[in-house]
Amino acid sequence: MRTRIGATATALALAATIPLSAAVAAQDDSVTLTLLHNNDGESSLAPLGYGVAEGVTLEVGGAPAFKTVTEREIADARGQGNSVVNVYAGDSFLASALLACSSPEDASSSAPVYDAIAQAQIPYDVHIFGNHEFDYGPDFLARYIAAFGTEGMDLDQPFISANLDFSAEPAFADWIDQDGLIETPVEDGRVIGGTAIVTDAETGEQFGVVSATYDRLPVISSPRDVSVSDAVPAIQAGVDALTAAGVDKIVFVSHLQGIDADSEALAQLSGIDIAVAGGGDELLVNDESQLLPGEDPEDVFGAYPLFATDADGNEVPIVTTAGNYKYLGRLDATFDGEGNLTGIVAESSYPRRVIPLEQEQGGLIEELGITDAVEGDPGITESVLTPLDSCLDELAATPVAISEVVLNVDRGQFSPEEGVFAPGVRASQTNGGTLIADAFTVSYDAYAGNVGLEPRSGDNLVVTLQNGGGIRQNAGPVLPVGGNAGDAISRLNTIDVLPFLNYVVVVQDLSAEDFAATLQTACENRGGGGFMQASAVSYTCDYTGESVVLRDAVIDACDGSAVPVEDSEGVVDTAVGPIDVITNSFTAGGGDGYDAFGAAENVTLRADDDAQITYERAFREYLESFPAGEDGVPVISADDPTYADEMSDGRITLIDG
Repeated sequence: MRTRIGATATALALAATIPLSAAVAAQDDSVTLTLLHNNDGESSLAPLGYGVAEGVTLEVGGAPAFKTVTEREIADARGQGNSVVNVYAGDSFLASALLACSSPEDASSSAPVYDAIAQAQIPYDVHIFGNHEFDYGPDFLARYIAAFGTEGMDLDQPFISANLDFSAEPAFADWIDQDGLIETPVEDGRVIGGTAIVTDAETGEQFGVVSATYDRLPVISSPRDVSVSDAVPAIQAGVDALTAAGVDKIVFVSHLQGIDADSEALAQLSGIDIAVAGGGDELLVNDESQLLPGEDPEDVFGAYPLFATDADGNEVPIVTTAGNYKYLGRLDATFDGEGNLTGIVAESSYPRRVIPLEQEQGGLIEELGITDAVEGDPGITESVLTPLDSCLDELAATPVAISEVVLNVDRGQFSPEEGVFAPGVRASQTNGGTLIADAFTVSYDAYAGNVGLEPRSGDNLVVTLQNGGGIRQNAGPVLPVGGNAGDAISRLNTIDVLPFLNYVVVVQDLSAEDFAATLQTACENRGGGGFMQASAVSYTCDYTGESVVLRDAVIDACDGSAVPVEDSEGVVDTAVGPIDVITNSFTAGGGDGYDAFGAAENVTLRADDDAQITYERAFREYLESFPAGEDGVPVISADDPTYADEMSDGRITLIDG
């Protein structure tokens, strides 16, 4: 979530002027560093569409155009005699249809890792580990890093994080020293370490880079046997190592989940000259900046750069950019001969927007008065975007299951024109929503043992609640797409319907009161994203009175018994419980106002290879479990007793006045 100007951490200075000396007298031994940076690309390798007018969309971002912008800024910096350091602040990839083309869940796959192929062609000096780099476990991360060694690619792109220890992780046994993280700074083609020394090829100047990754990584991702230590002590140790190696200009590049976290860390650190934050997707601008057409000015977080105060009272500039390859950050900083930061060149320090100059949108670019559009790099287009297009076509043509039932995955929000709620996952039980919720329950039955959870029973009450807001209709309001019963549901469809990086999470040991309060919240969210689709539980929402009333909440205990939690009068049986709730990771964290979830302990379901189960994977595997038809493809039958009716089997009852 972006924070608006005025609501940032108090340690950040939102000054309109550069507190460091912006105009420094020329010195023979002075150095100007052009620091280029971006973060959170998250598999957005192809351009994204921004609505710039009614029915008018402009393509922005994309790796090919981003490379062109990067090379343009490097050439400009070289023309001024500047040193150049280009850093990537983590979160290269993200669960999506594009990432699915790299087969991240298959450790033995030989599929190209397209995010790496694209980034290896962009002249980065250093990469930082983000949290999403571990989303599919260390096996895929190792595949990702290995892809930078593809024939013809640049190998001089080390990956660093001072607070990660890879020594016990078998996927990295061939990549690192036996002692885990390399204690000395990474140089000379070394791949993984805690810090890096970048020696500018033209000026000979040396710059140290130290980094850290979010220290709650095991909670939000899947590092397996990669251990994580507290960020601040590890960062300071890295700074001290660089200083001992004779490096006097140090850049801190992090993925601590936002610029505020960097500010808090800097208050405890010494010896850092500049900080680059990743993970927050914040947009910083100054008077020289141009926003992308269609970009909401309200999304601006603050000034470029911001400033924080370190442990010694020094002001440290902090920069970051919005992700998805939409902007390239550029900070021009001056240093004296002793390595002291002396100023920021304000007129050239701002994020550069990325707009591809494609033939089909040339007229629109001219109409909008855009003068900084660029031709995309043909190498990335040919090696990445072209095969990705083919892959997406193949995903669209790959059947997961055939459905003889039309499944409602529409939003179903309140219609002001009609004064009623349209049937859909945000307003009522639907067969599509029920199918997805049931998939989570089946996934629990398959994988609970892998994370030490007991099977569902009368003594272990487990239900599923999936928020309607996590179900999307990117491919259309029904499955199969087009509403043709008997058509296939493709892999692309399952990704489109459940597109977020959500995992199947078990919220543990809710009391009967908290569980009833959760269902009450679901009832009150009718028409919004917090309305719940359910499995292994039934409940009634009564809207006839002055306030919403939850009634008749009953758990299916999976042994043939029904366990009432709340009766027809709305009275909770406090003797029932504890109750575990299977949901997605967003809701488990308290999203949509589910505070009881956010306050409870939870565990993420994991496959036999320890990979976290995404909610799309759970859905897909459930579809694949239906009996196969004559052509070998699973079939949801037209007479299926659970899913044949659009509103499904009555497990959620809504009483309207």
